[in-house]
Amino acid sequence: MSMTRQNRIVSLNNKWFGRYELFLFIIISFAGVISSVLTYSLLDDYPYNSGKNLVGVFVPPILTVFYLTISGFIYKFDKILLKKAVVLYLIQIIPFFPLFFQTFRPTTADDFSRYYLYAKNMIEHKTFWGGDRLFFKDEGNYFVTQPGYRYFVAGQLLLFRDLYRFVSFINVGLLICAIYYFQKLIVETIADSRLRTGILILNVLFVPYAIKNLLMGLPEWFTVLLLMAGSYLYIIKKKELLAMFILGMVPFFRQNLLITVVLLALWILLSSRKPVKAFIFFLVPLLLPLYHNLYFSGEWRFFVRIFNMPFLNQSMDNNTSSVIDYALIVQNILHYTGIDMKNGRLDIHLEAVIFLPFFLILYFIMLKTITPFRLKLVFITISLSAIVPAILFGTAYYPRFEFVNVIITLVTYLLLQSCTKTSIGEPSRYFSNKIVPE
Repeated sequence: MSMTRQNRIVSLNNKWFGRYELFLFIIISFAGVISSVLTYSLLDDYPYNSGKNLVGVFVPPILTVFYLTISGFIYKFDKILLKKAVVLYLIQIIPFFPLFFQTFRPTTADDFSRYYLYAKNMIEHKTFWGGDRLFFKDEGNYFVTQPGYRYFVAGQLLLFRDLYRFVSFINVGLLICAIYYFQKLIVETIADSRLRTGILILNVLFVPYAIKNLLMGLPEWFTVLLLMAGSYLYIIKKKELLAMFILGMVPFFRQNLLITVVLLALWILLSSRKPVKAFIFFLVPLLLPLYHNLYFSGEWRFFVRIFNMPFLNQSMDNNTSSVIDYALIVQNILHYTGIDMKNGRLDIHLEAVIFLPFFLILYFIMLKTITPFRLKLVFITISLSAIVPAILFGTAYYPRFEFVNVIITLVTYLLLQSCTKTSIGEPSRYFSNKIVPE
């Protein structure tokens, strides 16, 4: 090899990669490509959106997030790192390129099959009507189930025309980008190095379930994406109005987060320089279900029909004599250990056990670092406003509720952290006289 060529390689390494980082990039690229080659036959002509045949789709994003976490932690979370992560992901999925224009269909009887049914109806009839009556024949034209994700599916159908396999890879890429910005937010906001490292590790550990949720066509991954984007825009970019608008969109995808989102919005409004405008930007998307139901059904109805109290107790089961199911409560508490006791059978979900017990440890560490007692109460109130309803009433598709609650807790902590100069306990512009004691 000529000296000129060697110098070019060294120059490229110094410009784009830190010491030993290029080696890590090459090793991960090689491992991801090999994995995709070995699992290609499982995905080829597989007709559904999720299942064991998609195991190869999990490996590239997991390795990519691992790479950007290690590189960002050692070096820097900058735009070059994001570009390298995107290139790394694309390299790993090259073996799947021939499958990109294969189409798939929703797994029968899953939530995604309903979302797809509703979305197709919107495209075919050029309407914004949610379409729940296509599945729930005895209901009206109002929203019966969680409204938001069907519109995301409809948007992608409008853009790409069909359920092509490459759309799933695009969505995974969006999630990787969201995790990158969330990790950048964590690094720039949290001063405690050990806690910061623990939360970055947690971000890697929840990726397998995040990908599973995405491939299953459930709305939680997109809900998490909105929370990550909103917190980054508010804390790092200081785009308060846009952040409030995104925050107002969250209950459109998961109405059980309404109380939590309202509390987060109130926290932001307390320190806002333009509280009225910020409130309007939050309220307009928040009321989307009301606009829909008023226009298409003529009813002042905000909450989805499948829930009766509001959005907590399922009303489809008229034989239920009590809203409290103690067996369900015990089961949902055990969920945070990675254990599922559904139907009296003990199941350990690997995708849950690798991040939920670790989250529990981090929760109490975060709580301990919040020294002003009033801020500690704020953290507990907002996080438990999401966790407690999920423990009392959460069912199906474990650990989707727990996954969202992890992100809610992290976002809450980051918001509290950002209200101070360097770390919780130091007064900010607004809270120096109102919450943090002198």
